[in-house]
This record gives sequence, structure tokens and C-alpha cells, in this order.
Amino acid sequence: MHDRSIDVDNRGASGIDTVSFNCTGCGKCCNSAPLMSLPELFYHENLFVGCLSLRRIKRYKAGEILIAANTRYPVSPADDQMLAEMAETQLFNPGPVNSQGDYDVAIMTQAIDYESINKCPALDEDNHCSIYDDRKPVVCSMVPFDSLYSDSL
Repeated sequence: MHDRSIDVDNRGASGIDTVSFNCTGCGKCCNSAPLMSLPELFYHENLFVGCLSLRRIKRYKAGEILIAANTRYPVSPADDQMLAEMAETQLFNPGPVNSQGDYDVAIMTQAIDYESINKCPALDEDNHCSIYDDRKPVVCSMVPFDSLYSDSL
């Protein structure tokens, strides 16, 4: 069994509660094929089928409520600025498209598999990651966190 830990003090530098996560490689978070960089996709080409993926990402503003992992987070002015900076470097802004709010678009490679299996194709018969020690995709190291949101959220 693998053990990767992220341990953080109860109060971060910002004075807000922070979280602790301990990955055991159990596979419970691995309910779909991961987003992958092109080099990762080519390295694991015998395991994953790849495609380009478009993902619409809401740009949250100060005062709005961001809901992640069934938790409500009020977006502060500092969070608004941090999210805007992350969006500028990671996302494409198509401009105002509709009245539903401001959205950005992420364009990335996506590993795909049959939707009906509801798990990552890298999971073995015991639901453990078969590539955990063989260049596991970077995004898998962050699960259950999301690279599009700052750690303070």
C-alpha cells in the first residue's frame, strides 16, 4: 500500500482553516480517466486513449459562493485576484458569450475510456493504481484537489 501525505497546520498563513489529505492509493477518487499532459498521454499510450477536451470553467468573483467537495466557500477579494491570475495563465477567455456569467475555457488532453466502467483504466483488479510508481499523471497527485482553484479555497 502506498502512503502519500499532505499535512498542513490547522491555520494557514491567511488565518483560515486548511486541510490535510492522506492518499493511500485505494482508488476511491479514481472514478474516471485523468486529464493528462501530452507527454504523459504518449508515455501511457498502451493504457489510455486520448483526445482533446474542452471544459467550461466559471470565473468566480468576490462575494460569490464557490461550491467544491460539498462545501461552500465565500470568495474573498484576494481569492478573486488569485483566481483571475490563474485563469490568465491556464485558461482561454472567449469573452462574454451569454448572460449566465463569466466563463473561461480549458483546452487540454484527456484520457478516455468507456463511461460505463466508472473508473480509471489504470486501476487494477483490486482497485489500486497500477501506474502509481510508474510516472503517474501529475493531476492524479492532486486528487481530490483541483488545480484550477487555489489551495486556500
